Amino acid sequence: GMAWEALNNISGTPDRPVVIVVNDNGRSYAPTTGGLATYLAGLRTSPDYEWFLEWSKHQLRQTPKLYEALHAVKTGLKDMLAPQGLFADLGLKYLGPVDGHDIAAVEAALRQAAGFGGPVVVHCLTRKGHGYRRAEADERDHHHAVGASDPATGEPLGSPGPSWTSVFGAELVEIGRERPEVVAVTAAMLQPTGLAAYAEEFPDRVFDVAIAEQH
Repeated sequence: GMAWEALNNISGTPDRPVVIVVNDNGRSYAPTTGGLATYLAGLRTSPDYEWFLEWSKHQLRQTPKLYEALHAVKTGLKDMLAPQGLFADLGLKYLGPVDGHDIAAVEAALRQAAGFGGPVVVHCLTRKGHGYRRAEADERDHHHAVGASDPATGEPLGSPGPSWTSVFGAELVEIGRERPEVVAVTAAMLQPTGLAAYAEEFPDRVFDVAIAEQH
């Protein structure tokens, strides 16, 4: 989609100071924790680290076999420490993962990324609905799309009549019962698009293509 096209264009201009923030609020990346992980995350895009890499490459090229072996070890270790292989292949520096709810940590990462002078990806780990207990407890979609609700209970306020979304959902279920060839496609939005009832009755006829609205 458009995001991949943008990444491709950015990777073609290595001197352009672009900072890309990845808001990771549901992917199964395992966060690295502790002092060592924090140190490596900061070191990975520091100017001194880049200078050392270039210097070591120049020295080690005099002994190609040793250079190739050490380069393979370095790449393997970096890929184990963080999910950065994809970004590295595109020529983008990777910084993270960073706690997206820690303002000081995010600011520090953004300052470091801005000072690098080239394309950098800042990987922020967040939790959808963070800070609002009722949203965090909503396992279905963490209050992703809600109408007016009672602030004390979190329950939705009643409306004078059915919503357009609920009418659409009920009608689609009726159509599905009459026409077995009808399928539904959604981009990670079963509830907001009224397809939850259809998915419950016809689970094999609903295709959730995740966040793919661009195409």
